[in-house]
Amino acid sequence: MKNILILFSFISIFTIEIGFSQIKFPDSEASKGYEYKEVHARVAFPTDGVNRIWVKGSAEYPSLKVRDTTSRIILETILKPPFYTSVLAVQSNIVNVEFCGTKQNCIEYGKLHPGTYNAISKDNFSILLYGCMEPFQIDYNEDGTPITKIFEGEKNSSFQLRSLFKNVAMEQSIQFEDSVKVKQDYQFNGIKDSTLLMGTPKLIITTGDQVYVDAGYGEKMKKNQIHPLSAWETKRRPLPFNNSETHYIAYLNKLYNASYSFNEIEAAHSKLPTLSTIDDHELRDGWGSQKDEYENGKMNPFLEKHYNLGKEAFLEHQLLLSNKSSENVRDLLEENKSMEYAFEVNGKKGYVFDLRSARDINSNKVLGEKQWKDFEGWLNNLERDQEIILITSIPLTLRPLKFIEDVAKLFKPELRDDVRDGWSSKNNIAERNRLISLLVKHRIERDIKPIFVSGDVHKSALIEIWVDTNVKRNSKHDVYETMILGYEVVASGISHEFIKTGLSKSIFRLLESQNIGDGFIDFNYDGNRASLYPMVRKSVVAQNFGAIEFDKDEKTKIHTFIYNQSNDQLEQHYLELDFDKKLPDDDYYRIVKKGRKEKKTFVPPIPHGMRVIK
Repeated sequence: MKNILILFSFISIFTIEIGFSQIKFPDSEASKGYEYKEVHARVAFPTDGVNRIWVKGSAEYPSLKVRDTTSRIILETILKPPFYTSVLAVQSNIVNVEFCGTKQNCIEYGKLHPGTYNAISKDNFSILLYGCMEPFQIDYNEDGTPITKIFEGEKNSSFQLRSLFKNVAMEQSIQFEDSVKVKQDYQFNGIKDSTLLMGTPKLIITTGDQVYVDAGYGEKMKKNQIHPLSAWETKRRPLPFNNSETHYIAYLNKLYNASYSFNEIEAAHSKLPTLSTIDDHELRDGWGSQKDEYENGKMNPFLEKHYNLGKEAFLEHQLLLSNKSSENVRDLLEENKSMEYAFEVNGKKGYVFDLRSARDINSNKVLGEKQWKDFEGWLNNLERDQEIILITSIPLTLRPLKFIEDVAKLFKPELRDDVRDGWSSKNNIAERNRLISLLVKHRIERDIKPIFVSGDVHKSALIEIWVDTNVKRNSKHDVYETMILGYEVVASGISHEFIKTGLSKSIFRLLESQNIGDGFIDFNYDGNRASLYPMVRKSVVAQNFGAIEFDKDEKTKIHTFIYNQSNDQLEQHYLELDFDKKLPDDDYYRIVKKGRKEKKTFVPPIPHGMRVIK
């Protein structure tokens, strides 16, 4: 450990003059919906029924003017460094935002609709979900000099998916081929032209990795070349290229500016408020799982400065938009306080976990006791018989196969933190089991029905989670005793540049292609051996976003929207949630008749519906 710190110190001194002036995000690529901006504005979550907006200026444009629809100025303020961010209460339902410079030159940012949230019906509504926004990639000039570009994907798939996200958020009618589940197959239900969600979108929840402080981390630079996107080296335990606080602040401003410059995503944020959770790439790849972040419970002093700035940038650019006050958000930077919080949307209650602030693999810690106490108190105060939304940046039901874990450790050590991050990593199993046991208790005793929302793994999934609280052997469930604990929707990778070279690509694809929920999860419940079976209804490595749809007269639905690379098409898959279903159920078996005999094979059923976007 000490040798690592000495080496880090030497590297930092050696590179102190190599600032982030070499960082060069793309300027503009209209065909991919990208136009670099250094000022930004989004709708924030309202508090006490009052509309709010979030704004970000710059050193060149620190002054803000907010106008109503008659062009009357209703608010003026000066935004302060280092990030020039603020959240402001506004009385109007529609406002125009304008940023002005010291020379009185102004930029009209555009129109925001902070009144949308309170105008949407309390009975039928939807929540949109997305995460892992890494839209940048490295390319090379003919002379081998690295340059930056927008990740395109297959046939500009990233732009296609972001455009679909905007259309869904804006409730635009879309033509699609509709298919519904009949037994174990889909039956064509005609070509339709309508919105893809019956419940009006009311909120966006982001699942982590909204920015990457190690953008382009799949690309190692050749000797004497400076990485044009990343602030961190690509290695087993990443170190900053530069230890200067001033330079890192400049980098973070550029990173958030670029990441918030995609027109289709920003159109959605101009209408809908956002609740965010943090994951590692806002801070440092694998934060808390690298083993060098803490020693005897004390943070590594050579990482602490960058960690605190990364966390501050998250607070200022993401959590400031949540239901917390500005004062409460900024107070979280003191003493590295954890950033969990509860929320309520139209009577639906939810909880956002913080899986990074307290994480320390050296002490097998993920949430930390303060967060445990807060969450348990929140659960205990819930009224009986209700669905709840739990946001965990890492999927609860992802179970890496052991041999895959061993391969990653042996051949590509920089991938081992991805394995260690998982809830089912050996260092995290105790807290995973504690969480599962707690939720099973509240499901059985008080009929609290969890809907998990997660990200991190660059794939899409719809999962039905079964539990048997008293298994006899081999983790196998008694079909007459098993019950639905909850459901999980994984929304991760709305725009992600996949690792694309050599062994890295092979191992990455192998890791990500595992079936989420593959296998039983054993834990102890009430003194008995219990088992969780995450039944995968849909799982695919694809660029995606998700949704939860609530309807007073229908079952709640979880959705995933994907770009299907094999078919070159945009698709929507949805699953109706039924917390009361029991086994055995013929829907879960494929029956093949041979003469007078029938062969009955257990097969997880497909989702209830599929749509191909025209």
